[in-house]
Amino acid sequence: LTDAYLRGESADAVRATIPTSYDSRSYNYLPPVRNQGNYETCWTFASIAPIEAYMIKHGVIDGSTGRAATTSINLSEYHLAWFNYTNAYDKKGMLSGDYSTPRNSNFLMNTGLFQMSIYTLMRWEGVASESTSALAYSNASTAGLNKQYAYDYDVAHLTHAKWIPMSNKNAVKQAIMEYGAGGFGYCSQGLTNNYYNASTAAYCYKGYASANHAVTLVGWDDNFSKTNFNASNRPTSNGAWIVRNSWGSSYGENGYFYLSYEDYSIQDQSVFFFAVDSKDNFENCYQYDGTCNMSSYKAMGNNCQVANIFTADENETLKAVAVATLDEAVSYTVQIYKNLSSATNPSSGTLVSSQTGYFDYPGYFTVNLNTPVSLSSGDKFSVVFSLSTPSADSYDYKYLHMPYDATDSSMGWVSTTHANRGNTSYYRESSGSWTDVPGNGDFRIKAYTNSGSSAPAPSSYTVTATSNNTSYGTVSVN
Repeated sequence: LTDAYLRGESADAVRATIPTSYDSRSYNYLPPVRNQGNYETCWTFASIAPIEAYMIKHGVIDGSTGRAATTSINLSEYHLAWFNYTNAYDKKGMLSGDYSTPRNSNFLMNTGLFQMSIYTLMRWEGVASESTSALAYSNASTAGLNKQYAYDYDVAHLTHAKWIPMSNKNAVKQAIMEYGAGGFGYCSQGLTNNYYNASTAAYCYKGYASANHAVTLVGWDDNFSKTNFNASNRPTSNGAWIVRNSWGSSYGENGYFYLSYEDYSIQDQSVFFFAVDSKDNFENCYQYDGTCNMSSYKAMGNNCQVANIFTADENETLKAVAVATLDEAVSYTVQIYKNLSSATNPSSGTLVSSQTGYFDYPGYFTVNLNTPVSLSSGDKFSVVFSLSTPSADSYDYKYLHMPYDATDSSMGWVSTTHANRGNTSYYRESSGSWTDVPGNGDFRIKAYTNSGSSAPAPSSYTVTATSNNTSYGTVSVN
């Protein structure tokens, strides 16, 4: 409830707005339940389903139909799985040389993380629709997809995603009502076990294994009786999350089940929420982060600056920027500089736009600029984020954790290769000097533009009313 406190709202006031039960199915925010089959692709289903729910709930235009999304929407999990684990592609060619290589050559049998889904979708590789038969999950092939499907078949674009600790139950509930659904992980022990009561579709795990299956959170019921769970693994209190699985509609309650609030495996999990907008919201995306790498820079203090330098391809208008952060309660100032005098100093140019804001939870966020910036072809410009947070780690030192893309083979099941793009990405702490990101890495900072300039509206103008070549008067407008 940190964001509520910053808005001056008491915890009691926030809790009072949360009902004892909520179910997105009751509002028709969810399409039919899917089936992942025998592939290890649950993470893609648990990422795509919340996006479908968000699009339906918020009436986002589905680019495959040109109309607001309905429950007939069917986005491609196959597309996400493939382009997460292959070369990166983008319209501008800025991601050339970036690729992710899974340990298992059958990419459909590789696990994945929600952050990977976010990093892939934020680079405008997806979301795509199964209305194109080649992208249908039922046609999934270990051969993967041709690069032509990377971005030209997008039907919407991810604008931001954030994750909220499951331990913050009220914040998770609020987000479900706002977004429609979220993705998270729990420890699944299969269809037949002492943790699952098939007659009531109720599950409670009391072992000590970690989460191993990704699913979609669509609601809750505080009064769901503890007697619905098996006696050998019964929680001490009533209450359950309403969960959508990806095992088809024959499982549980037409594909859904009830997960006890006290399930051991979810206590240290987060719920991931996704927001999308029309694919035509912005025309161009300047970016350097093309792999699913999980590296992050750890600032030695509770404030730091991170920046990317870009070069404009044409006469265009910078409308928005994006940045990823792994911390809660982050206050930021974003500044745009033009005409840089130094290739290694992102703040060496002319400051042309500045604004402040706040990120309540970790995530990848788009910030619409209050003052758009006109760019000419060849202009070097920088996006500089100054960030601070009151949060502290277990050693009581304050840090900021800023994700960046890099070459890395330490993740085990996937290695990433990130191209060296020269003088592009920098950081500095306190009053220190700007430093290049380690290993030729690049911060997950993006810039979104539309073609053409954004000339300011005139301070005054005149309007003359005419009809059939006859003037009926002129009015001055200030």
